[in-house]
Amino acid sequence: MKTTCNSKNDGILSFDTPESLFLWNEIENITPNPHQSTYKLNNFNWNKAAKRPRTLVCHDHRGGYLEYESLQGITCSSLPNKDKERQIPIYSFFHWWYIDIFVYFSHHFVTVPPDVWILAAHQHGVLILGTFIIESVALFNQCFSDDLITDKIVSFLVGLCKNMNFDGWLINIENRVDSVYLDRLECFLRKLRRDLRDNVHNCTQVIWYDSVVNSGELCWQNELNKDNMRWFSSVDGFYTNYGWTECHLQRTLETFYKNFSEDKSLFDIYIGIDVFGRDCTGGWECFKPLEIIRRYNFSAAIFAPGWICETCPKRDQKISLFDNSERFWNLLKPYLFPHKMLSKQFCTNFSVGFSSECLDFCSEETNDFCMKNLNIQPFYLSSTAFSKDLKPGILINNVGMFNLFLCNILIEQTDRYLEMSYKSSFPVEFVIEVSNSLNVEHLLAKPKEKFVEQTEGVQEKMLKFSSHFNYQNTEGEEQKQIDEEYFPLIIEDNLELNLQQKSGWYIKKIILWVKNNNNFPKIENQNDFQEKRLFYFEMNLI
Repeated sequence: MKTTCNSKNDGILSFDTPESLFLWNEIENITPNPHQSTYKLNNFNWNKAAKRPRTLVCHDHRGGYLEYESLQGITCSSLPNKDKERQIPIYSFFHWWYIDIFVYFSHHFVTVPPDVWILAAHQHGVLILGTFIIESVALFNQCFSDDLITDKIVSFLVGLCKNMNFDGWLINIENRVDSVYLDRLECFLRKLRRDLRDNVHNCTQVIWYDSVVNSGELCWQNELNKDNMRWFSSVDGFYTNYGWTECHLQRTLETFYKNFSEDKSLFDIYIGIDVFGRDCTGGWECFKPLEIIRRYNFSAAIFAPGWICETCPKRDQKISLFDNSERFWNLLKPYLFPHKMLSKQFCTNFSVGFSSECLDFCSEETNDFCMKNLNIQPFYLSSTAFSKDLKPGILINNVGMFNLFLCNILIEQTDRYLEMSYKSSFPVEFVIEVSNSLNVEHLLAKPKEKFVEQTEGVQEKMLKFSSHFNYQNTEGEEQKQIDEEYFPLIIEDNLELNLQQKSGWYIKKIILWVKNNNNFPKIENQNDFQEKRLFYFEMNLI
């Protein structure tokens, strides 16, 4: 009997047999996650997601449960040299606002999402699922030979979701099922779905992967049809295999409208895209199958986006996680449906989890990565938004207006003011877009008078100055000095917007407005201190 239950409280937990699952409970007792309030599902509205095609991402990076996914994080220099040269060894995800469900996948019998992924998904309003996978007849028979064992497994799967604070399961049966067990398998799915709704929350998901057909044979269909629709009837979602054509999509439509249009949604069918391109178009061309999927109004399941790290060229080409991530997701964006910020109070320093320079993951420096430190990400993302030193904050490289957050926040009668605080290395303004059913207005947030000093019409407060800031340009010329009045290190301000006349309206956008500023130093060779960085943002509707 094997168990991979972790005993070091590092936020990682999986099981390889039913016995290990049951034994863990007897020894440890399932207790609520100590970080449960932190891992609350925020910015989530399934009613909105239920009315449009959804996007599911299925994580599958190098087998899962890697050291950098622990609560403690990792020192990048401790990674094996062969890993650093062959590929980007750390995979993280930043485009949370553009997906609806995240599945943490591995080939363990029961895969519980690591705490750091639960935290990242939930603060961005994304459901996160674990994986229940069986890949042998012997293990399947062990789980489904007896009603008591099957019911006990259901109880444990529900208990894990409730106490570890995640939202359901992907079910993947990758072996032939004897006909005597088919009814019990269906009962397992129905009971798991019902008990999750009753004990966790009413938006939990049980999603079936297209593998076993109604007869029990292992036969991937690449579509929903009469041979596998029994399983779709028993769960919340159906995730197809990857070798589909448009003919498969057309037959799926026909099967759905003939059998499920009254009690299911077309958006509950997730058409699979394997980023590695196994049996389908993948890699940088994933937008092609996604465009076809959206043409038929289906949801999409994107499998193994960690491809952007695992196929990274060697270190001399210096391709970064951020470059690859932006390239990949920017190609998909036209076919994605972003969900909105719903929280009336939130704060972020935009951290991506790194603590020092680590862009090519090949530096000899000590570079730390702790995914637990990932903060709420902005809607504005580009590879250039991440600073070279990878400290918290986002970079703005041009003047203009940037959508910091897309929102759908109702202004109620009790909401009198919108308060915002920020820290930046350059003067900025914030524009709030509000709307009702008839009008759209753009309102400029004003600095609170007691916090403000006027400087040539720009509302700002210089908290800290550099009196002897030296730099050396790349040609090795002698160092120069910048006067303290000329180069502010940090601007910090508190802003306010009166909303007393906007009851019943909605806040739709928080826009960062960057203007030309002649006081900003003009130095030909840029260095880190010149980066126009928004360090911190906080909003409260009071």
